[in-house]
Amino acid sequence: MIYSSNDTALVVIDPQNDVLSEHGVSWDLVGESIQENNTVENLARLFAAAKENDFQIFVSPHYLYPADQMWAFGGPVEKMMLDSREFYRADPLSLDDFARSGADWLERYKPFIDDGKTVVVSPHKMWGPQTNDLVLQLRKRGISKIILAGMLANLCVESHLRELLEQGFEVAVVKDATAAPRHPDLGDGYKAAIVNYQFLANAVLSTDESVTLMSASTTANDLVAPPFDLASATHKVRLAEDAWNSRDPSRVSLAYTEDSIWRNRSEFVTGRDAIRTFLAGKWEREHEYRLVKSLWGYKENRMAVRFQYEWHDVAGNWYRSYGNELWEFDESGLMRRREASINDVPILESARRFFWKAPGPRPADHPGITEIQ
Repeated sequence: MIYSSNDTALVVIDPQNDVLSEHGVSWDLVGESIQENNTVENLARLFAAAKENDFQIFVSPHYLYPADQMWAFGGPVEKMMLDSREFYRADPLSLDDFARSGADWLERYKPFIDDGKTVVVSPHKMWGPQTNDLVLQLRKRGISKIILAGMLANLCVESHLRELLEQGFEVAVVKDATAAPRHPDLGDGYKAAIVNYQFLANAVLSTDESVTLMSASTTANDLVAPPFDLASATHKVRLAEDAWNSRDPSRVSLAYTEDSIWRNRSEFVTGRDAIRTFLAGKWEREHEYRLVKSLWGYKENRMAVRFQYEWHDVAGNWYRSYGNELWEFDESGLMRRREASINDVPILESARRFFWKAPGPRPADHPGITEIQ
């Protein structure tokens, strides 16, 4: 999945006291899972990243009213909810006694939810969104991709995942921004959920990965696609340079297809996961890394690029690495093949050419390859 604020939204299920607060009625069952996953903090990070990067947020809450207490039958967890009055509201048309109740939002999430921009849909009554207007609200706002998080992993989150997939959405589940009950008889709901996420979801991500992807999100207008002209090819090279200078493997990997093929020196790498692993190792070895790229040539969906980067090893020995790359892109502008030949030249620290605050992009007034040769 490619995250874009144009068509991707954060959907959070049940960010409410009864399932997230130490004082909630479900804490005895879910507390250990929440603490192990750091769920409360991770949900806050997702809310913040979505707001900072202009992603729409939708909250699908769970409320149970006095009339629901008269249901004639139900499953084991359904009965637990009714007996414990989880998510209970005394009146669907009144907020009397609602503040700080088990049905209220966790206090730290209120600035994100109550800002007048977050869409709070009608409540789901059981587990999934079939009984509320979440799908309608998403469709009306042009959303086709979803970052899914919240509570509880094996119940409401998994049920939302299944229905949203059936409705034709692409869904990525954030595995550590959720949690589930550990019941002495029924078992560990979180383990069950993770197995099913891996079978069902379009992606299963960590909070770190999701925040990085939202921060590095690319709108349709920013994703430069072939055929290239001089302006678009030059821009594409600069986008790549800026991404690599972030030293963020997750961000860099977004520029490549899921099955992208690399040759980097004598090493062969295939696929985004392998690319992320390769880059993480590279930047553990190459300290104070700063990179400059320059367009060499282009035609249709291919480019030739030259580059230099400076770095030092753990012993403090400095190098300038000289390289040439061949790039091939798919029709959307993602790179599906990269061939890189690189030579490392030892230099004195006093011979360095690249100076800017790093990690971070090369400033516009800092010389590039053509200016320093």
